Amino acid sequence: GAVNRRIALVDKGVVTTWLHNAASARQLGMALTGHASRGSAGPAGVGTSNLTLEPGDRDLAGLMSDAGSGLLVTSMFGPSLNANTGDWSVGCSGFWFENGEIAYPVSEITVAGALPDIYARLVPGSDLESRGSANSPSLLVDSLSIAGK
Repeated sequence: GAVNRRIALVDKGVVTTWLHNAASARQLGMALTGHASRGSAGPAGVGTSNLTLEPGDRDLAGLMSDAGSGLLVTSMFGPSLNANTGDWSVGCSGFWFENGEIAYPVSEITVAGALPDIYARLVPGSDLESRGSANSPSLLVDSLSIAGK
């Protein structure tokens, strides 16, 4: 095995490293990072453990207040990603909010955007709870496309 360590994948908006297993490090002529993973079948891949987006300063109510109106997503299903362009979409349900306050529930809608733009604009909330191997606080993202009733 290879030892992995705490690293910042992104620092102040700049990608600082890639995660590698032995094969990908060798192919790219880069250092092994100790991030091999294996499922129940197939060759080893690359994966994370204890991936955490650092929290920001505002709680969920503060993020909603900052946004004014928008969509509070509580459930996502059926994501789609074009790995060549970064175009991403996902089915959602949740609540529409206005003036920072929940107005009504919504379901069977689609949210879409380009991942590079989304990552560049996301604002993390302060409500991080570590419950598994990938953890994130609430996120505020502006200018996403929303479709549905």
